[in-house]
Amino acid sequence: MTSIRQGLLVILACAQFIVPNLARFIDGLTPIGEATGQTPLPEQPAGYAFLIWFVIFALILVFAVRQVMPSQRDNPLYRSIGWLAVGAVAANVAWMSVAITIGNGWHLVVLIWTIFVFAVATLLVLLARSSLWTGFDRWITQPAFALLTGWISAAVWLNVSSVMREAAGGVPFGVNGLTFSLGIIGAMTMTGIIVSWLSRWNSFYLGTLCWAFVGVFIKATTSDLNIEIAAAAATLAILTGGGALLSAASEARADPTSTVNSPGAQQ
Repeated sequence: MTSIRQGLLVILACAQFIVPNLARFIDGLTPIGEATGQTPLPEQPAGYAFLIWFVIFALILVFAVRQVMPSQRDNPLYRSIGWLAVGAVAANVAWMSVAITIGNGWHLVVLIWTIFVFAVATLLVLLARSSLWTGFDRWITQPAFALLTGWISAAVWLNVSSVMREAAGGVPFGVNGLTFSLGIIGAMTMTGIIVSWLSRWNSFYLGTLCWAFVGVFIKATTSDLNIEIAAAAATLAILTGGGALLSAASEARADPTSTVNSPGAQQ
């Protein structure tokens, strides 16, 4: 089962790069940006912010290659997060596959929350076993799943907002558009607070939230010109960014890879 799990993760990690680009080569498929972006979302980050997906995919692929190596076959850390990581990446590939074939809808909401659950579980188990980390895990494995969890913490609510707006043909529940957008940002914030607390205020997680809120601020001050959303996003970006810096300093002082668990400690 170990070899099956390791090989499956490599395949899925590669699929994360392939699936989003299939629409370029196969007629009838819808680009992901079009499938999920039919309804404008004032609370959505600027387009550049979504480049973080490439970083996430790259880190997960590097980790996937590492864990399949013969020397890492019995790595207790990788065994503990193995199927959780497979679940997170598999759900992500499934989300992208459904998005380009079927399009937006509640099915995507179910899948993206599945990604969230697996990503959070993977990150928490990974952090709980930090005594087993090498330098590789400190700088590759940890950020791979912290960035995924952080970005998905925002993306789940953007997906919910998109589906609700499309289903209602506008702003749902008949509320003011600004109120609804601020409510979605509030949901992102509460999700971020809960996961940050569970992850012991992980710096990579907080930094990813900061990236998302900066993206919201940029969009709100450039294309949308929405002062209220810009103010909320700026405040949250400052708080999460400051928290990330403080956590990074604390983590550096307690870095488990600085002594016995140096990059070459586990071979």
